[in-house]
Amino acid sequence: MSLIRTAVETNAGDNSLRFFDLHFFEQSKSVRTNPKTILHCPDRLDATDALNLWTRVYDLEQERACRQLGINEEGPPAIVFSRNVWRGMRFDTTYEHTIDVAAQFGADCVFIDPIWEHQQAYAETLDELIPPDKQKGTIIEKFWQQNMCVTLDFEVAAIMGGEAGLKALCDRAAAKGLKIISWMAAHYSPNSALQNRKDLGTAAFSIFAGRESGRHPDTGYPSSCWAANLNAPIARKMHEQIIGVCKRTGLAGYLWDSFSNLGWWQVDFPQGTMRPQWDKMAELYAALANDGLYVMPEGIAMFSNHSCCGMHGGNIYKHDLLGYTYNSALGPWYDHTEDPGYMTRVIKGEAPIDAMFQSVAHKHLPTFEIHDVPAEQWSPPAVVAVKDLLAVYKRNRHLMRKRTVLKNDAGVLWESPGGEGLLFSFAEQRRDGAFTDALTGQPVTGKLQANRAYRTTAAPFR
Repeated sequence: MSLIRTAVETNAGDNSLRFFDLHFFEQSKSVRTNPKTILHCPDRLDATDALNLWTRVYDLEQERACRQLGINEEGPPAIVFSRNVWRGMRFDTTYEHTIDVAAQFGADCVFIDPIWEHQQAYAETLDELIPPDKQKGTIIEKFWQQNMCVTLDFEVAAIMGGEAGLKALCDRAAAKGLKIISWMAAHYSPNSALQNRKDLGTAAFSIFAGRESGRHPDTGYPSSCWAANLNAPIARKMHEQIIGVCKRTGLAGYLWDSFSNLGWWQVDFPQGTMRPQWDKMAELYAALANDGLYVMPEGIAMFSNHSCCGMHGGNIYKHDLLGYTYNSALGPWYDHTEDPGYMTRVIKGEAPIDAMFQSVAHKHLPTFEIHDVPAEQWSPPAVVAVKDLLAVYKRNRHLMRKRTVLKNDAGVLWESPGGEGLLFSFAEQRRDGAFTDALTGQPVTGKLQANRAYRTTAAPFR
């Protein structure tokens, strides 16, 4: 399978776009690669029509990608509450409050810190064996352990509670109707002793994917995370570990860190063939998804319903571009403001729920952190509004199959194969047809209201 890297560019004042495709494939006398889809649309479209056309193309491309990669149809984005503390994580104490609040709001999952034997677990284990005061002034304090994203091995860390502690956590969450998901990546610390195992790597770069220069590419943190060679036996070990832990403990999935980096480190040079690793990446993703696990790739992955790339360079999806967060877990919520405390202000009753409602309407579900706001600061009406919105989404998301954005910012209409529709109304309006309030089940006799969702069997409208 080839890997295609595409650049799109234009100059100010140009009435054209230029596309440059780089096709990477293993050294061979012949190769087959994917055709490019070119959409010719001679009509002059307004922003809404263009978004709806993009949606149709997106849906077709996603279906084709999943078919090619053998990925079963995934469910819609889940309602996920996130608790990351980065240090001192313990399965028996760290996540209880988050689980309680997530259950109260009807969430699906709680995302927790990386569970693995990583450098943070190493540092805390060292502190347990050798008290920090005895480390001072010795060579030990000169070695820097970075953090929980720098994996030594994909085994559950004993210092956090081991597999038994993780299973107990998953069981407690399940008793409250929740699943636990955690973190994974396709990279290791360059300090991992796994590189010394000849049965796991290649002669040139051991378990790591080497570049043509002889240097290892970095992911996430310079010099701390090296990409695994997915063409080497280490990939099978990783595969068995991350799926095996789920089977033994009830862990329900992962946020796949640094998935967005795959484009520039997915060519394997150590064996002298320049073989792309992309098929191995897709194979692992398919194995996870087809096993019923919930996977959130950090990137914008065509075949995923749960892409979760963070907006580190600023939020490009605000205002009229909000609709392009369609079918994702992309952050952040604050699509109409640069205030990163939007969710906090909503739950305190200091900001309207409009942006959150509109995000959900586009099947765009970033993670929630309501549990970080003390309950005594919650606004009762805001709590009711958020709970109602999540209840409507959870109860009706099976209807959200084909999206049409309505003109004049009136809302979003979803159609299902069975003919029933779901309308998220952004403004007070009148519409032809019969509507039922999606929350109360009551028929509508007057106008549709803003920030309300309605079920309908009316013919599709625009």
